[in-house]
Amino acid sequence: MNVKLAKLVLQTLAVMHIIAGLALPWLVDLPQFAFYNRHLLAAFNTDVSEALAMGKFMVGLLGPTIASWGVLFLFVVTVSFQTRSKTGWYIMLIAITGWTLSDMYLSFVAGVYLNLVIDLIVSGLLLTPLLKTRRWFFPHLVNTEHGQAI
Repeated sequence: MNVKLAKLVLQTLAVMHIIAGLALPWLVDLPQFAFYNRHLLAAFNTDVSEALAMGKFMVGLLGPTIASWGVLFLFVVTVSFQTRSKTGWYIMLIAITGWTLSDMYLSFVAGVYLNLVIDLIVSGLLLTPLLKTRRWFFPHLVNTEHGQAI
């Protein structure tokens, strides 16, 4: 496999992961997922006494996902700032808002309101410095007469 094809395959798989990951919270309750949901219920044997254990498992399972997102986000941030990449700035914005909107939706639907508070705090911590770098990444948006962003 040549380098260009390998790059295309990896990029395609990455995009498929992004699309599936962002769509899954909204698709999981559709009738087409009933078989999968029944499988999960059988796998976790979810009666009331095991609900807490299942919740802990799910939170634990989420940890490596969050860590992976962090590694990839660190790479995008590093490269984007090194190259002053406008595309990188947009990717950072999409990574933050895509995660925030999906996680907040799931938290709201599940009634996990504490998670909504955590999401708001963390997304604010991420978005604030990103939005403050807008002028640096997009200097053409600054009105040179008055030095104000357009």
